[in-house]
Amino acid sequence: MPEVIVLGDINLDLVARLAQYPPHGGDALASALVSRGGGSAANTAQALARCGISTALISCLGTDELARGLLDELHATGVDVSLVQREPITASGMVFVAVTPDGQRTMFTFRGANVQTSTQGLDPGAICDARWLHLSGYALLAPPQANAACRALVLAHHAGLD
Repeated sequence: MPEVIVLGDINLDLVARLAQYPPHGGDALASALVSRGGGSAANTAQALARCGISTALISCLGTDELARGLLDELHATGVDVSLVQREPITASGMVFVAVTPDGQRTMFTFRGANVQTSTQGLDPGAICDARWLHLSGYALLAPPQANAACRALVLAHHAGLD
């Protein structure tokens, strides 16, 4: 069983480097465009796994092709993705990030299937067998994901997790 359970979002980040942010209704040309896995929970899970800490991620992805790539990237860094739920109707989450030369980021977020993370998909045994539970703040924004986060907290509390 994993030492740490992380609950929150998995997204595809599309990061565009701009010379300057356009005015309202304007246009901007990107000097670079990079796509990579993101989401604060997924990023945290990957960082922990890269440090050699056994980590599992609870989230929800669509059944789209994007989800396969995100799962593969997480698995390749050592994150246990067996607790990631799948939602057949809603697309996986995506964030468009505009970055200006001064490092300022403007994000346009589609949370997608992340919000569909459900209490029914939680594995109480996995949560109770872990040592720590880490919740991403986004997980508390809207139900049913907020309900799943609160349920995970209750399970973790009863199991004496840190």
